Parts: sequence; structure tokens; C-alpha cells
Amino acid sequence: MHLEQKIEAILFFKGEPMSRKKLAEFLGVGQVEINEALEKLKENLKNRGIVLQEKEDEIALGTASELSKLIEKLQKEELNKELSKASLETLSIILYKNGVNRSLIDYIRGVNSSFTLRALSIRGLIEKNLDPEDNRRYIYKPTFELLSFLGVKSVQELPEYDAVNKSIEFSAQNLADLSAQAGEFEKNNFLFFILIIFALEAILFSIGNEKLDTAFLNKENKFVKIQKALADIPMQAEAFSVHDETLNRKIYGKNDDTVMPLASLAKIMTIITVLNNRNTNDTILVSARAIKEEGDYGLFVNEKFKIGDLAKFTLIGSANDGAYALSENRNNLLEKMNSKARKIGMQNTLFLNFTGLDINENFSGAYASAQDVNVMTIYALKAYPEIFKASVLSEINVKSESGFDHNIKNTNDVLKKIPNLLFSKTGFTPLAGGNLTIIYQNEYKHNIAITVLGSTPEGRFSDMEKIIDTLYNLGYGS
Repeated sequence: MHLEQKIEAILFFKGEPMSRKKLAEFLGVGQVEINEALEKLKENLKNRGIVLQEKEDEIALGTASELSKLIEKLQKEELNKELSKASLETLSIILYKNGVNRSLIDYIRGVNSSFTLRALSIRGLIEKNLDPEDNRRYIYKPTFELLSFLGVKSVQELPEYDAVNKSIEFSAQNLADLSAQAGEFEKNNFLFFILIIFALEAILFSIGNEKLDTAFLNKENKFVKIQKALADIPMQAEAFSVHDETLNRKIYGKNDDTVMPLASLAKIMTIITVLNNRNTNDTILVSARAIKEEGDYGLFVNEKFKIGDLAKFTLIGSANDGAYALSENRNNLLEKMNSKARKIGMQNTLFLNFTGLDINENFSGAYASAQDVNVMTIYALKAYPEIFKASVLSEINVKSESGFDHNIKNTNDVLKKIPNLLFSKTGFTPLAGGNLTIIYQNEYKHNIAITVLGSTPEGRFSDMEKIIDTLYNLGYGS
């Protein structure tokens, strides 16, 4: 059998992305052979319903975009069905482990669970994240909505949570021993706890299954309607991303994983990183080099500021000299910014300077995806609410430690048009175009993060208004 056929079989069986390196290791061939075989597989899949999907080094099988309506119809049919026994088994394991990889799920159930996991993901019952301990694999967790429909605030409130969780932990620690050399007592003990999981399905889903099949379905159908409405908005932005922080769920995104210039949105990470390493009451000196940064924001050479005051001033007015002054003489700050971005989950981000200003006509000072910007803003507001909540003020008056008063107005033109605004930051350069990121709380107490990239100076505001109006008119979060 040809190498490309073997790869197709492996990807079909896995049901999730797999790296080229892992494929090469598993098949015992070199990277060159893998790349050649993937090209042949791509060619073989032309004019078929399946396509080869690629993201960085990872490969997966997916459905052709031309068949999206057909797949959407199938998904709706799946949502109308009751949960199968396989789904209940898998969901119980995920609930009680609250973060489990597929190999352990497969081991406990004794069968391949890839299609079951996909069905649960489509329903919005589980979410898949990279394993923080091994980024070559994924872990599965229950979604916030699943917990809310089951009437629990956390998995710890599930029946017999501690006992069942420990049994699964036991199986994870002794996976090899149980399959090769464990005694009958250990096996019987392990099987006993598996039986508890399956028995608890009846308890668990006698409470929540009706909700999952009716109310949850209604919510999901409404969610699809909202996604379609957002997709149909005429936008000037090249990319945007809408994320519900309260549910930890992406609502919709257009080109939201595309890396784009950030402009002054980069200042958010500059301030985050400075605050990670300094106290807000520490004082800094504005150097002559900082004053030379693009724009005149009224600061003076050798003027002293408290870090917290200058951070607020910089956010509201997008002051380049303020950003530079905050970052100047901070050892390896740029390296720390990029490191921090990776730690909080910004996978498609690169900072090349502290202000986000274009380096030249070809290179921006910072790059990220719209999705990553939402990750950054959510982290910023949670980590330093006192500083970043100031970003929604229409203007701010700051008195420096040197005794000078400074006033600066907000660069966001739609502050007063967005109710319950929690965070706001604008950005513009010739390369980036008009950028805008916000977090607001809607009428149903959901914190919604929205980022617009690659619009125009005026278009970024009208684009944002259209997104918020659409969510409001369709009652998102009700």
C-alpha cells in the first residue's frame, strides 16, 4: 500500500490533527517522504468530498467547503437526536476527569472515541484544548454551558466526584501496568469504578438530559442563527473575532486566526508586561528618546510619573512616548512580552517593538490574530482591572510626580454608544489600517470581547457598532 494511503487511513482513524513529525515517526519514514506523500494525497482528494487541512505543522482530514450546507444540515439532525450510550459514557469520563486526553477515554471505553468526541463538540458540550503538559496532544473538558444546564457551578459538585475522579486518576497513572501486568484485584477495582461512572450516568442525566435535548438544542439553534447574522454583516474590516468570556466560547470569527499588524493594540501587552514586573506606585523618568516617538502628547524630558498613572494615560490617548517611557531600560522587556503572549495562549503573535508603530513601509511593530487579541484583552482586564478599566474614560487628567498636569482624550469615538463598556483600545498605522478591541457586558451579564482588525480609521467604529447591534437585536445571551 502506498504511503499516502496509509496517511489517509491514520488521519481518518485519529479524527483530529496530527503533526508531520509524528506521522514520520509512526510510519518510520523521513520528512521528505511525508511531504511528498501529502502532496500526492492532496491531489488524490481533488474533486472529492474530503480535503486535506493544514495549519502550521499539523495535518487533518476535513470536509470540502462546497459541502458546508450539506454538513450543516447533518449537524442540525445530529443536534435533534438524543445522546447515545457512547456519548453518555464519554461525557461522564470527561466530566469527572475535567480534562482528559483521548487515549485515556479510549482505554476506559475499550473503543475508539474520535467520532463520539466530534459529536459532543458539535453539540457544544465539550471543548478541545492543547494539553499544557504536552502540546502534541489535546485534552477534552466540559463546556460552561454543559455545567450550567446540569445545574452545577463546577464539576466538584457532581455526585461522588472525588471517588470517581480518583479512580480515573488511578487508571491514568497505571495505564501500562493495568494492560500488561496488573493483578486481578487491581483490574476488578478499576472495573468497579468504571461501573460507577456508567451507573452515575443515570443519576446525572436524569437531572440534565431533558435540558440538554430541548433547552440546549434551542440555544444551539439560536447560536447558529446569530453566527449566520454576523457572517452576513457588510464589514470594512479584513478580520474580526467575537468571544463570550462568560461562557469561554467563541461566538464567531472572520479570518480571526490570520496574523495581522496590530498598531497601538500592542501597547496592551507592553503595559501588561511592565505591570508584571513593576509596582503601579513605582516612578519612572521620561527620557529624551521617549519624547522623540511619533506624536506629541505633552510630556516633558526628565518628567517623573507613577507607572500606574502613565499606563492609564498611555492607554486612553494611545501615547507612543508614554509606551516607550514605560518600557525603556526594562531588561529584555520585548522578549518578556513575547513570552507572556505564549503563556496566556496567544499562538499567532509577535511583538517587535513596544508601541506597535510600523518599523518601515513593509514591517509592522507587532502582529497577532483577532482571536489572539481577544485573549490578550481578557487577560489584561482580569489581571489589572484598575488600570485597564480606565481605558473607557472619555478623557483623563494626570498629575505627574514632577508637578505638571496633563489631560488627554480617548481615541475611541464610540465610547458613549456602547453601554456597559469595560475595556477599549484603538490602533492605526498605514500598514495596520484601523483596529479596535473592546470588552463590554451585555444586558444578560455576559462579558463579550470583540476585536476588529484591518478596517479604516472610521470603519473600525462602524464595524464595531454593527457587530454589537446584531448581537443586541438577536438577544444574544438571553
